Amino acid sequence: MDLYVSRGVSALAVINGHLYVGGSFVDAHREHGGGIQGAALRSQQSAFRQKPGKNQVSVGSILGFDGHQVSPLGLGVDGDVLAMVEFQGTLIAGGAFTLVHPTAKRGDESLALPSGSVAQWSPRDRRWSVLPGLPASGLPGVVHAFA
Repeated sequence: MDLYVSRGVSALAVINGHLYVGGSFVDAHREHGGGIQGAALRSQQSAFRQKPGKNQVSVGSILGFDGHQVSPLGLGVDGDVLAMVEFQGTLIAGGAFTLVHPTAKRGDESLALPSGSVAQWSPRDRRWSVLPGLPASGLPGVVHAFA
């Protein structure tokens, strides 16, 4: 089983058996069934230009993968995801982005939340939110890592 992304990968996290992948990619697809064990993650920009996979999904720099299916996290973020960490069953993502798109419905782009380089994804609610305790505008600058 191979998971392909259109550009570079910068961060990985696992929450409840689901793999989360962040980076500078905008599209992803998988080849053949299988599972996370033994899965190969490949950054194949040239492969996307030449022959997109039949299971290609637009993901906006961040995706979830359960071993069989690639899932976008809402409509993703508007820049690169450089760091991710699990926190109390949610995914905290940081990087060089300013907006998160809370739902995966096309046409909801106007609902984008200002995030200031850090945002929280709830796998249970399948929604992005601003990290509690931070100003509504988020953090200034770029988040490279979490401790």
